[in-house]
Amino acid sequence: MKRRTFFKSTAGTLGAFGMLSRESGAAAPVNERGERPADQWLYLGDGQKRLPKRSKKVEYDVAVIGAGMAGISAAVAAARNGAK
Repeated sequence: MKRRTFFKSTAGTLGAFGMLSRESGAAAPVNERGERPADQWLYLGDGQKRLPKRSKKVEYDVAVIGAGMAGISAAVAAARNGAK
């Protein structure tokens, strides 16, 4: 069987069963502010249930994305030049 015919037949089969659906009903409902009010996390420090605070503002001189050769070289060069 050729690869192209395999993918065509498999995609048709999965589509028939609804497995390639882009939207799933398993996601939590979101309100107009983008919050999920159904999420109630238990804070162990005070024992209260509430939404977690996930916003955090940080400032950097340099942000290196990736840890390949170029990323490591950029991080080392920035650190040697005093960047935080």
